[in-house]
Amino acid sequence: MTFFQTVIELKSSLQAPTPLPEPRAPEEVIRLLATEAPQGEYSVDVL
Repeated sequence: MTFFQTVIELKSSLQAPTPLPEPRAPEEVIRLLATEAPQGEYSVDVL
C-alpha cells in the first residue's frame, strides 16, 4: 500500500459514520427522549 492509499483509507474511516448499535425508528427515538429525559430538559436539536 502506498502512502496516499493509506491516507485515503484513514480519511474514509474517519468520515464514515459509526453505525448505531440498533437503528431505531424516529418515533421511537422521540418517545425514548420524551420518557427518559425530564420534561423540558431535552432539546429537539438533538434530533
